[in-house]
Amino acid sequence: MKKLNAFSVIGLCAVAVLIGLNIVGKEDDMSSKVMMYYGIWSPDDNRFDATRWFDSGMYRRRIMGTPPEASVETMLRNKPLPITERMNEDLVAIAGVALEYDFPEVNTESLINQPPALSHRVRYWISKFEKPDRPVDLYQLFLNLDQKRFVITFSRDAQTGDLIDDNSATLVYANQESDAEYVRTFKELDEAEQRQR
Repeated sequence: MKKLNAFSVIGLCAVAVLIGLNIVGKEDDMSSKVMMYYGIWSPDDNRFDATRWFDSGMYRRRIMGTPPEASVETMLRNKPLPITERMNEDLVAIAGVALEYDFPEVNTESLINQPPALSHRVRYWISKFEKPDRPVDLYQLFLNLDQKRFVITFSRDAQTGDLIDDNSATLVYANQESDAEYVRTFKELDEAEQRQR
């Protein structure tokens, strides 16, 4: 049996190291993928490789919970599409439809007949995927109406900015801890409006 000389041993070690690095590299590639859910919740594992949307800088991971973890359902847009004054008519319509559906007892006559300026009362919230590679951005409109406060959530196509017929209304209660963040936002917006008058 031939003895291995020093060069052979070094060569075998180098090959082993290269193979090991290749395996580790492939594992890193797998772990660096961002797999995100899309659509409504399903017992099936309806996820897809959304890595390109994060690598491009359009989105970043949304960190949630204790201990903190990156969400696989929602994310945050780095530069949300702007809400402009020209969109006011659409915002009024969105609010009216959402209220009529979720709170039919609320009188929306003043909202429709004397529409307030709403574009400055909108805040970007979160984003998600409606379908693979079809991101949707969600916004919240903070509406004062009939001495009540409502948060109207609506969606936009993340690539075109088009409004999507998917909105809802939530009644905000000042004394509920779960609504504390909403109450703070209303306070900020109301104070800003007062300063502009």
